[in-house]
Amino acid sequence: MVFHSLKMPGLKSALGINQGIVQLTHQYGMPSGTSMGTYNTTAASITCLRCRREETFVVDLYFGNTAMMVTVPLGTLYPFCIGKPPENGGPPASDRSVGMGYTECPHCSKDFFCSAVIHHGILVSIEPDRTQLPLIPDSESPGRTNCPECRSPVTQQQYFHGFDHSKLICQACGVVRSIRIEGNT
Repeated sequence: MVFHSLKMPGLKSALGINQGIVQLTHQYGMPSGTSMGTYNTTAASITCLRCRREETFVVDLYFGNTAMMVTVPLGTLYPFCIGKPPENGGPPASDRSVGMGYTECPHCSKDFFCSAVIHHGILVSIEPDRTQLPLIPDSESPGRTNCPECRSPVTQQQYFHGFDHSKLICQACGVVRSIRIEGNT
């Protein structure tokens, strides 16, 4: 077994300890000192951008105080690290803000990003985000366009149902670009 130390913001006050470090036991061979990403979750009824079915989704929320990885029901106060800037888990600067969420459809197993709307510190809604392309493509093909950075013709294009953009990935330099396409909605 390997033990990992992870700094967890807000843990001192939550548990009444001085160090703010938790020892995690991991049996799956993760390299020593590797940090695991943390996130909160919520459940929301959403129409999948990929298969268009309405389902109850579990949405991972990657902002605010995620140290305790809590479930935050819609309509409740969202946890933030008081005294920290927003980029370090602190509360937003305005009364109305949007945080990033990510989910996978329980029906089609495809993913998409979501916007989590916070109003006066309350998580009020989850909305699919069409501005950010998913991670899991529906299909792939050799790219039809040279890389805009290195001009290499060795590119790959990924397509996503429900989106009017595709990803162009350069196999030579690693550049990833969003490209508008027609008829892919």
